[in-house]
Amino acid sequence: MSNLSGRTVNGIKQWLTTLASGKPGFQRRREQDRAIYAIARALEPEDEDAVRLIALEGPTGIGKSIAYLIAGLVAAQHHGRTLIVSTATVALQQQLANDLTAIASLGATPVRTAIVKGRGRYLCDRNLASLSGEDPDQLGLDLGGDSTVGGQWPFKPTAEEREAVGAPWASRKDREWDGDLDTWQRPLSVRLRPLLTTTSKGCAGAGAGCPFATGCGLLRARRSIRDSDVVVVNHAMLLADQREGGGGAILPPLDESILVVDEAHHLPDVAVEAQADGVVIGGHAKRLKATMEVIQRAGGVRAKVLGASALDRLTEAERDVASVLDALGRVITPLLPASEASVAAGRRYGRVFGAATSARLHAHSLDGLRSDLELGASRAKVLLDQVEREKEKLTKEPPAGAGSGMVARIVRELGDASAWLQSCHDTLALLSFDDDKADAPVARWLTRDPQGVVEVHASPVDASAWLANVVWRKAFGAVAVSATLRAMGDFRHFAERSGLRRIRETAYVA
Repeated sequence: MSNLSGRTVNGIKQWLTTLASGKPGFQRRREQDRAIYAIARALEPEDEDAVRLIALEGPTGIGKSIAYLIAGLVAAQHHGRTLIVSTATVALQQQLANDLTAIASLGATPVRTAIVKGRGRYLCDRNLASLSGEDPDQLGLDLGGDSTVGGQWPFKPTAEEREAVGAPWASRKDREWDGDLDTWQRPLSVRLRPLLTTTSKGCAGAGAGCPFATGCGLLRARRSIRDSDVVVVNHAMLLADQREGGGGAILPPLDESILVVDEAHHLPDVAVEAQADGVVIGGHAKRLKATMEVIQRAGGVRAKVLGASALDRLTEAERDVASVLDALGRVITPLLPASEASVAAGRRYGRVFGAATSARLHAHSLDGLRSDLELGASRAKVLLDQVEREKEKLTKEPPAGAGSGMVARIVRELGDASAWLQSCHDTLALLSFDDDKADAPVARWLTRDPQGVVEVHASPVDASAWLANVVWRKAFGAVAVSATLRAMGDFRHFAERSGLRRIRETAYVA
């Protein structure tokens, strides 16, 4: 404790005294005290410019969560930072938030807590209204799909699915439910749930005049982050925020935060998954055409028609992306095994129907396509940048003469196009990597589902460099904690996979 300030030591002692007197069953443990002060020392180095980074392993049952919460809260208050705690799953996230609320209620100073989950965990009121037939923006238009009994569906819904939509709509209208799908008590079918949610790129948000923005459960949860002392996230959400624009889009910026990564042994695998991507081979011509149409429609709404040179550049990009995906499909589709079930089911509409299958895609299979893949990735980026520009302009400055419903609908279509183009760009870029020159080798594989849809996937097999750069080096201070950080009594395996090995000043405590 010798290098800790009196303020920090007193803060820790105050929390421990408060818990001992106010939390039933709380007992001081030597291992817990050791963890508290180890974390505190790492977050308060003698040299203000030193790295604040520690990996701590402690056996189950010593109270690691209380240890990092006490040390983290004291350090965050001392440095004027937000404490971000990341857990492995949403269930652990909720459990930690409950524990934190109970602990914070004992302290003299209130601790404001926010739970941050991904968009897929929240109902999109706009999509729900569209399915229920009460969407104010449809304006009687035929948007395709099934609308025979009210509502716009991409398929013919069952009576149970229509009923499943009616119940949350009534609860939202009566303000009985906040839109958090984790608290919804009735089952939602696998194909219905995606229709009731949205993506970051597909969300129109308040800026584009979404008529449901004011009461949106997601936006309300996100607004609570601004006034919070502690933000509880899961690893996937933490890394998704870092991937989108380098962080700070949703969570507090890491360089202004103290980060605790609980269950840190899961982080490397989650990071690999976060960088994985895939694109369906087939249907891309239709998607690209729709992208060009929505770009021009967005410009028309703003009374900014694309010039001839800009249109030619985008048309060339559209043509090149389609050509590259066509060529890729011709090379990889024959590599998928044709099982007996698939042969028996036969070929229809250019697809092989039957049992789902997959195959590894060797890098040398793409040697003749590497320059084409690089071209396709660069051209997809051209289209992506234009889509993002149009979306940003419509969101920040909605045209006065256009109805909010029309603007929100175009923004949503731009978001869908952006999400597909991003996946297309990332997948083609990963496929084109030269494994001998990349930071980490790339895994490449193919899948075909029972309906014959072929998708090509790619993912780095190692995310250590990325984690080092976007998480550990960026955070003002960081703590990696788990009961299983060591292998055979050694931190080296975890340090290698997590990227901590790349930061020599990291402290290791077990």
